[in-house]
Amino acid sequence: MKNQRMTTKTISVLLAISILFTSCRSTTMIVSNPSGAKLYLNDELVGTTPYTHKDSKIVGSRTTVKLEKDGYETFNTSFSKNEKLDVGALIGGILVDIPFLWIMKYKNIHSYELIPNESINSSRVKQTYNEPVRSSKMEQTYNEPVISLNVGQSYQGGIIAYVDETGKHGLIAAPEDQSSGVRWNIGGVYETGAFGTKIGTGKSNTAKIVQALGNGNYAAKLCYNLKLNGYDDWFLPSYDELKELYKNREAIGMFDNAIYWSSSEYSASNAWAQDFENNGQCWCVKSYTYRVRAVRAF
Repeated sequence: MKNQRMTTKTISVLLAISILFTSCRSTTMIVSNPSGAKLYLNDELVGTTPYTHKDSKIVGSRTTVKLEKDGYETFNTSFSKNEKLDVGALIGGILVDIPFLWIMKYKNIHSYELIPNESINSSRVKQTYNEPVRSSKMEQTYNEPVISLNVGQSYQGGIIAYVDETGKHGLIAAPEDQSSGVRWNIGGVYETGAFGTKIGTGKSNTAKIVQALGNGNYAAKLCYNLKLNGYDDWFLPSYDELKELYKNREAIGMFDNAIYWSSSEYSASNAWAQDFENNGQCWCVKSYTYRVRAVRAF
């Protein structure tokens, strides 16, 4: 009887170990639109998209992703092994009393939208911002003569918030806030690749955030979906763009003495924000709810 119990226990332990180590390996499919992009993982060329990635890394391990394809902007992002609970690893960890180093796994698919290079080439001729143009009304204004554009002036759907050194291009702020309090993300702890902080990076930041997070109620999505005064190419300002809004807040108007989100990511769990009461900047937890003011480029 004693031998039988020992045999049963031994079989249970072996089964648990089998479950645990089978679950250590996590698999995800990496796809791009369009497909056929060169894929670099942790700076090493591994193949082209679509690509099946497998590894046995522990919880929280980060993998950098770079996608390159002729005619498209190089895309950089990353993903971490904390996206889904691995039930098999959980059971195995409980039964054999092994630390839960593999309790999380990747989501099944990581999908990325590549941005055509022609949008960058076009912006170099027409403006100083790396942004695709989505508004037909904006196209009609490029060949119009621009005379004496000044901060605080009503122009192209909003209020001029910044004018560059040419005097012809800059940023337009929406006339009022799009939210009095909304999260930067929709939950989870992972990077979106929106690390641009300079003037001219807010548009691409917003596109990367929306690509990574998808549907939901969050700061970048509010701006991305905004249709206001005949224009639909609004975005969440970058760190430096938001600082221009703060600097010219009196001329722009309708700001609250509160914290506003930028589109600039700091880490998997934090993003940059601007305090409009005391001019403080912080990398704040993405789940905090702050105000949002959309901008567009001209």
